[in-house]
This record gives sequence, C-alpha cells and structure tokens, in this order.
Amino acid sequence: MKQLKEGRVVGIFPEGGIRDGAASIINGAEMKQGVGLLSALAKAPIVPCVILGSDRLYNLRNWLPWRRPEVWIGYGKPIPPTKGVADGDKKESMQKLLSSEIVKLKERLCEDFGLTEADLPHSPKERMKEP
Repeated sequence: MKQLKEGRVVGIFPEGGIRDGAASIINGAEMKQGVGLLSALAKAPIVPCVILGSDRLYNLRNWLPWRRPEVWIGYGKPIPPTKGVADGDKKESMQKLLSSEIVKLKERLCEDFGLTEADLPHSPKERMKEP
C-alpha cells in the first residue's frame, strides 16, 4: 500500500501462481481477489498486462546464448480504481473488467504477431520436454 500511495509501480500477478491451459485467466479462468481492493484503497489505477512466451524459459536449453525464445508483452490502458463502481459489487465488477481486458490483450497479441496455441502458456513439464 505504501508503495502504491507513493505513486510507485507494483506488479501483481492476479492468477496467484503459475497457470496454463484452462486454468489461466487468458483462457477465461477466474483470478484471485485483491488487485481491485488494493487499487481502490490506494486510489491507484490498474494497468492490465499480459506476458506470453516466458514459460519457454523452463527449458534450460533456452538459456544458452545462441537460443533466444520470443516473449511477447502487451499492456492496456489504465483502469481507474472507481471503474465499475456503479455496479452492485465493486470487487466483482473490477475483477470482471480486468479479466476481460487481459483476455483482449492476449487476443490482440495473437492477432498482431500471428501467435498459435504453441505460443500460449504450457506447463513447466511440457516446456522442459521441448527440443
């Protein structure tokens, strides 16, 4: 809270851990609560962000100097802490709005860069087996 109130950037992963496939927010799964509450209490906007491709770094071969796995990062417009407050449940409406924005960002990255299912998050076990 102190960092947010001082105007600093605080990165939060609303999935609450590493998720892939159907368990990922980018595929419509629910996010952990808390991001909207922090935003409201600190009166700080939320900037939705999506990172795709970082799961390829589970494969140790991708850390070799001549291998450079691609990582795509997309971010949206800041969402004010009061956005969606007109709805009955402030937390629920902020979560739905943020989830929707995250899915849109994923779709935009896929469209802009021609990403396929292979570029979307996979489990560490799957990525470690890749050549």
